[in-house]
Amino acid sequence: FQRALHLNPGYPTAHHWYAHYLLAAGRMDEAVTEMREALERDPLSLVIGTGVAWSLYLARRYDEAIEQYRKTLDMEANFVLARCMLAMAYERKKMYGEAIAEFQRALAVAPENAFALAGLGRTYAVSGNRGEALRILKQLTELSRRRYVPSIYISAVYAGLGDIDQTIVWANRAYEER
Repeated sequence: FQRALHLNPGYPTAHHWYAHYLLAAGRMDEAVTEMREALERDPLSLVIGTGVAWSLYLARRYDEAIEQYRKTLDMEANFVLARCMLAMAYERKKMYGEAIAEFQRALAVAPENAFALAGLGRTYAVSGNRGEALRILKQLTELSRRRYVPSIYISAVYAGLGDIDQTIVWANRAYEER
């Protein structure tokens, strides 16, 4: 990435993916800087705008992440990835009503989006709505009979429910799936 940036310092995609590397390396502040550099060079990119917010989320700067997700969604309200990640930021702040509403908005656009379903199920679980969380688990299981649903998604819902045994079972399946 550094070589790509040396050859073309104005290339937003190189800044974007270098920032992802920095996130993986735990260098959060540097990642936020790189993501913002990418967005400055391509301010209309929904993916990069979401990337800026994601880096802020991972840096636990939830209010800033929420603000950036909203800016991205102002450009395209039906961008499901940003909608789901905004919901995750709300969940982290224990703003469960807002998180549930955002996941539901994502599902209105993409009704069988497994990421959105799992996020909704987890949010129901951590907010104390066990019945709805179990309903979502059933929905994810039925969906997995028709197409691939990552096991880590199901594990996340079980984790939200506090079911350690099932969390581990599904996490192990996710490990086997690689």
